[in-house]
Amino acid sequence: MQKIQRNSGFGLLGLITILAIVALLGFGGWYVWLVRTNTQTNKSQISQGNTKIASQNVFKIAELGVEFDVKGGITPVYYEDVTQDPNFTNDKRVELTTQQLIDEGRREGKAGNTQCGLDRTDTSDYFDITDMYIYNSVSDTINDGIGLRLTSSDITPANGYFNINGKIFAVRQIPLSASYCTNTPSGNQLEKQQFELLRESLMTLRAIQ
Repeated sequence: MQKIQRNSGFGLLGLITILAIVALLGFGGWYVWLVRTNTQTNKSQISQGNTKIASQNVFKIAELGVEFDVKGGITPVYYEDVTQDPNFTNDKRVELTTQQLIDEGRREGKAGNTQCGLDRTDTSDYFDITDMYIYNSVSDTINDGIGLRLTSSDITPANGYFNINGKIFAVRQIPLSASYCTNTPSGNQLEKQQFELLRESLMTLRAIQ
């Protein structure tokens, strides 16, 4: 009887040990699963947050069906000009500047006027730091840029030419004017910076997504 009691005691101890091991393994597996789930959730939330920020940094010109990424925190301002050349009836020119430059011109101007705006209705001078032409075709682009001796191989995004919705959008690569709308060294420096940021922004031009 004593032998049987010792064997029963050993069996019960072994069962308890096995149950304890199973419980530890189960807890360990649950903990690993919980950590991985939380990590994936955090990554998803970060990704969604970045997407939201990126979407806020896209500037759309709805009437032209295009958009571009905004660089350096600038606020683009544009004015769609009339047809420039009677030989190209659908040739359009879009004048562009930034709100930052307009505000600087207003700080330097008198009576709240700005020398750096695009508004034709006020008494201020208007001044666009860059522009963009829209052509019907590659041949129209080449003909209008005859002084540049363009060929069809030059009409590429790397050179500032974007084929979007059957139109060629030509983004200016050098400043529109050698003069400044600002009157101070700091204003001139801002104007240079704003042109470059606007040019970099326009180089991401694409059809509205």
